[in-house]
Amino acid sequence: MAESFSGKEVVEIAVEIEKNGFDFYAELIKKALTPEATQIFTYLAGEEEKHISVFENLFKSIKNVDNGGAFPDEYISYMNKLAGQHVFTQKGQGVKIAKEIDNTTKAFDLGIKFENESIIYYESMKQVISKKDIGIIDRLINEENMHLVKLQNIKARQK
Repeated sequence: MAESFSGKEVVEIAVEIEKNGFDFYAELIKKALTPEATQIFTYLAGEEEKHISVFENLFKSIKNVDNGGAFPDEYISYMNKLAGQHVFTQKGQGVKIAKEIDNTTKAFDLGIKFENESIIYYESMKQVISKKDIGIIDRLINEENMHLVKLQNIKARQK
């Protein structure tokens, strides 16, 4: 029988991703070697804070079971695996990873990786949240895409 998958659980994971993203970028601000790096990490930390607020508000508006509640076991397994592979779903990982970074290129590479992982996760979220909230997720995905492009452009200029 298909398992019930809670939209709230999916959004809770998204909140944790954004909190770790904030911690990651906030730590990188301390380590930035150029004014441009400081500026982008400050901007991205602020964006992560905004996303935390959006997801917390979304969490409050979601009922325990969305879209009829039942999803195929394969999709539940996929979401669990996807969340498990995203390093930012693990509490405290943002600071831990940022402390290990020893150069700006690596910081940009990891930022790019994490933005990509977030986009993939948020795209998948759209299957388990209510239809009325998909626009919110689409807006966040667009913002994450803009962050990705900014990081890629700045990294390209660093070379």
